[in-house]
Amino acid sequence: HGENGKLRALVYAHLGDIFATEEEESDPFAFIFARKKQQAGVRNFKLAEEAYEKSLQLNGHDKGVHLKMLHLYEVAGEHGKRKRNKKLDEIISLFPDDKDSLVKNGNFCIERKAFIKGIEFLKRAAALDPLDRNNRESLCVAYIKASLHFAKEGNTRRYREFMRDAVEVGEPGLEHMNLGRPYLQ
Repeated sequence: HGENGKLRALVYAHLGDIFATEEEESDPFAFIFARKKQQAGVRNFKLAEEAYEKSLQLNGHDKGVHLKMLHLYEVAGEHGKRKRNKKLDEIISLFPDDKDSLVKNGNFCIERKAFIKGIEFLKRAAALDPLDRNNRESLCVAYIKASLHFAKEGNTRRYREFMRDAVEVGEPGLEHMNLGRPYLQ
């Protein structure tokens, strides 16, 4: 049948998965130290990144590979922060109406204190699926974090605007603790 680019892309993506995940240690007494948080590791960052890049060169519209590469950058920590932000922007440009990508990008923007940009991404995600409570909760938390940031800076106008928006996103009753308007007020 000749060469198949999509099949090669899948193989490279699988190789990336292999290099991106670290082997689990077979410690029979691991349950004793269960309180010790297991740090996710990468077997070989460089090889995993190269395999994912080759896969994307062959099939650049594979959202799954983009998200796996994003996860690789997340696990890499400080080493992958800049690459993670570039990859998020690339994912948003390729898939502008994907609510999961918008939420992830919005949350990362809030994490790095780019509140306005993050809130815009979260608003778009909430507009795509207004019934998804997780999206609304992420948006509400983003408003609260932005409000807290501006309150610490002494900018009471921005603080009040963001808190008003947080209350508007909330729900009228106390059925949901984090989104309940009485709780937010």
